[in-house]
Parts: sequence; structure tokens; C-alpha cells
Amino acid sequence: MVEEERAFYSASIDDQMNIVLEAMIFRNLQQLKTRIELKSNPVRNWEKSMELMLLSSPSFMYHEGWLTEKCVKEKEYREKILQKIDELIKKVEDKDHGSS
Repeated sequence: MVEEERAFYSASIDDQMNIVLEAMIFRNLQQLKTRIELKSNPVRNWEKSMELMLLSSPSFMYHEGWLTEKCVKEKEYREKILQKIDELIKKVEDKDHGSS
């Protein structure tokens, strides 16, 4: 894991944010899928409940943890990350999403 953390920090801010976003999107989609399966198939209720709990575990959020930890320690890094997050939020807000 130390090697992966080193590789993460050596990436550009854009690449770090892309890594975090991909992990967040994957986890959120997997959680949504699991919630649907949980509601749709009561027979596997216990198994799907455990899966949902596991997906909510901090061990699945290590990229976010690394990013947050560095933001707390380094003001300049924090400002760059917060600026990038604001840009991404704006980008999502500005999307039409197919609605008229």
C-alpha cells in the first residue's frame, strides 16, 4: 500500500482527483446496485446487507483519506484541491443532463 500511496502523490493534482473520483463513482454505483439487489431479493438480505456495510467501510476510501490527510497538512495543496473540487462541482452543475 505504501508504494500505491507514493504513486498517488507523485501524480498531478488532476490525476489525483481523477483517481479519487473514479473510486467514489465506483463505490457509489456499487452501493446503489447493492441497495437495489437488497430490496429486490429478500432471500439474500443478510449477504447484501454485509456487502453494503463493507462498501461503506473506510478501507474502501483510502484515496480520499490520503488526499484529505495531505490537505490538512499542506495549505497550498489544500487550496489546489479545493479549487479543483470547485471546478468539478461547477462542471457537474453546468451539465444539461438531458433535461429540457
